[in-house]
Order: sequence, then C-alpha cells, then structure tokens
Amino acid sequence: PIIYAALVCGAMMCVSCGRGNAPLAAYPKQTITYDLPDPEESKWTQFFDSIHAPKIVSLMLDEGEVVSQIEALQMAGGRLYFKDKQLHAVFCCDESGKKIFAIKRRGRGHGEYYDLTDCCVKGDTLYILDRLKCQILCYSASSGEYLNSITINDRADYYALRVAEE
Repeated sequence: PIIYAALVCGAMMCVSCGRGNAPLAAYPKQTITYDLPDPEESKWTQFFDSIHAPKIVSLMLDEGEVVSQIEALQMAGGRLYFKDKQLHAVFCCDESGKKIFAIKRRGRGHGEYYDLTDCCVKGDTLYILDRLKCQILCYSASSGEYLNSITINDRADYYALRVAEE
C-alpha cells in the first residue's frame, strides 16, 4: 500500500507540474486597464471610483507592435499617452485605443533620446525626459512631430518629469 500511494503521488506530481505548449492566457488584442478620473475630483473619490469603475481599452497598434511594459500612463485632450519601457517608445492612442502615433527615436542625434526616462503631456506639448543626455525633448502632442529640446544644466540622476502649471 505504501508503494502504491507513492506511485500515485509521483504520477500526480508529474501531471500537475508538467508544462504544456499552450499559453497560460490568450488575448485577441493587447489590453490595458486605466483609470484617469477628472483631476477636479477629490483624491478619495478618485481612489474609490478606480476600484469600482475601471476602463478597459483594447489597443489597436500596427502589425508586429507588441506593448509589454507600460509606464507613465496619462490621459490628455481626449487621448491616451503612455511609454513602453521595453520598446523605448511613447504611444498616443485615441479613447477607443486606436494608435494615432508613436515616437520611437532612440539614438544620439538631433531630436532623439538615448534613455526614455519619463514623459508627460502639458497643453499641446509632449515632453520626454532623457536623463543620460540631460535633456527634455519636446514633441507635438497632436502629431508627434519633434519641436525642440531643453538642456538640463544641473546634472543629477533625474527619474521623473512633471510640467508645472503656467
């Protein structure tokens, strides 16, 4: 009986711990969840609303574009902006998730960033912080067109970017 129990337990472990070729989850389209309520609401209202009313958007990107590490998610002017840490790119989508443009300008040249540290949108400008080049690059928030860059004179290990109210 002990040998029989040991064989059954061993067989169960082999079956339960075995890896199949099937993926753990399959999604027809890439999906992200975000909650960006009106900034006029109180912080507690935003917190509780985000628990009860998340919004799910199915991203409609170009063929072969796979978003993996979303950061710096922001809604501005009816558009969704986010950076993908893995792709070193900033994406702009409409509220339905359809891609409007992507900024993928990694490099050392004019209008390019070497390290996409952070990004934010203020008014009609999309700002990208490049901490390694000590620059803030400015792009049009509506088209993604490069506008200009701002040199950061104070060298420090910056990790976030916030544009102050005018």
